[in-house]
Amino acid sequence: NIRHGFRKDANGGQEDIVSYPPTSVDEALINALAHRDYTISGTQIDVNLFSDRLEISSPGSCLLSKDASQYDWNHVPSIRQNLAVYEMFSLAGLMEKGGSGFLQMQKDYQPYPEKHPVFHDYHDFSVLTLFDLSFRETNSAELAQKLDTGKIVFDRLPGYRPYDEAV
Repeated sequence: NIRHGFRKDANGGQEDIVSYPPTSVDEALINALAHRDYTISGTQIDVNLFSDRLEISSPGSCLLSKDASQYDWNHVPSIRQNLAVYEMFSLAGLMEKGGSGFLQMQKDYQPYPEKHPVFHDYHDFSVLTLFDLSFRETNSAELAQKLDTGKIVFDRLPGYRPYDEAV
């Protein structure tokens, strides 16, 4: 249920539609792989997709000296849990200098302050949540009524032309 595409604008150009900025997803997945604790057996990285968000859970602590919520996204220290994995990603050109992943996510989500990514560091795992930029709340009672009456339901993004409904 991830939206990628575009919408034509009045001047003949186009406006991109994305659920998640691709660079943020790349950074989140690479960080999960590079910073996970591979010594915890029976665990894996979990990627859970919900209607409004993407959650990436990784086993192990981030080794921060303070709670993750006490750090500004501009100044999160990058403590390398797995130097060999970090070096592999760095040689492949997939990982830049330490801490740049959070900075890239902040840049991608800057136009959407209400949907800024959230990071939680627990003692034995961490969770990074990226919010869907194209998601909008729907009235579930209204949606259920439309489904019960057999009407086709279109999930429309704001900004469509008035005659789109007739088409």
